[in-house]
Formats: sequence, structure tokens, C-alpha cells
Amino acid sequence: MPTATKKTAASRRAGARSGNPATRAAAQNEVSGVGDFKAKRGGVFTLPSGAKARLHNPGGLKIFAQQGIIPNSLMGIVNEAMESGKDPDMSSLKNKEGEFDMELLADMVQLMDACCITCFIEPQVNPVPADEADRDPELLYVDELLEEDKTFVFQWVSGGTSDVEQFRREQAQELVALQPGNGPRVPAKRAPRRR
Repeated sequence: MPTATKKTAASRRAGARSGNPATRAAAQNEVSGVGDFKAKRGGVFTLPSGAKARLHNPGGLKIFAQQGIIPNSLMGIVNEAMESGKDPDMSSLKNKEGEFDMELLADMVQLMDACCITCFIEPQVNPVPADEADRDPELLYVDELLEEDKTFVFQWVSGGTSDVEQFRREQAQELVALQPGNGPRVPAKRAPRRR
């Protein structure tokens, strides 16, 4: 009966870089270890604020949907994002007048907070206590995270980038697009001609 040998991811990568074609071919046919799968679901990230955190992606937004964490008002936006494989379209949070719908925005903040509470492994992020007197100075609460860090984690979980520089470029483009007057251009109607 063949015996299984444990190989680390590093030794498999070394075999893949070997100059010996037979060693390279053998390394390419090796089965991935448990750690290889787990590594794809998280790790240590440098957040936009410069802080570092160990994060774990529980399986994307579909897990949050299955657990009933996504508010009903956001299900359309989240479903569209899951189907397209892109980040949720934040312009969908605007009303007909082009202003942010405050209820949808509050729901989005609630979802981003739940995402951070779930995804932060180290340091652990805790929900905001109902009573301020119950705050423990030794704990990190979700309302103490910077918005850009929350947004980064949320976008990473929803299939977006894990590269901070790319995230910053995308955020800058989104902010410009969300400014008043930067929506879709509709040609102005001409005044009727005088006869």
C-alpha cells in the first residue's frame, strides 16, 4: 500500500521552479494540500489605512445571503454583483434625484460592518455594544475601523481586489462618478423653434 508523504507548499513550489523537467512535471501533477486551499481564502493584508490584519473570506457574499445577513433592501444590488462577478454598484444607492437614499446607505453600512466582524480574524473586530459603558478598551469595535478599510474588506469579500493600490485607484474613480453632475449624460432638450 502506498504511503502518503506530506509536502509543504514551499517544497511544491520549489519543485515547480526546478531546472529538471521531470521534477517540474511531477510538481505540476501534485495534489494541493489543505493549506493551499485555505491560503486562497485569506491571509495577512495591508489595509488602505496602512494597518495590517489577518482576514478570512467565508465564501463571498453568497454566504452572507444564506445566513440572512444582507438586508432585503440590498438583495437586488448584491445579487447583481454576485451574477456579474463585480463589486456592488454603489450608484444603485442613489434615488431618482441623484442623491443617496439614506435608508439604503444605512443598510449598506450595516452590511459592511457585519462583513468586517465576520472577516477580521486578527485583530478580532467586535460589534458595537448597546451601552457605551460596556465598551472594553482592550477590544476593537467595528465603529473604530476607518471607512476605507471597511470598504476594502467588503469589496475583497464580494470578489473585488485584494491589492490596496488598485483599490485606491478604483475608489477614486467611483468617487468621481458618484459626485453630483457626474451621472450618465443626457443630451439637453432643444427649445422649440419659433415659427
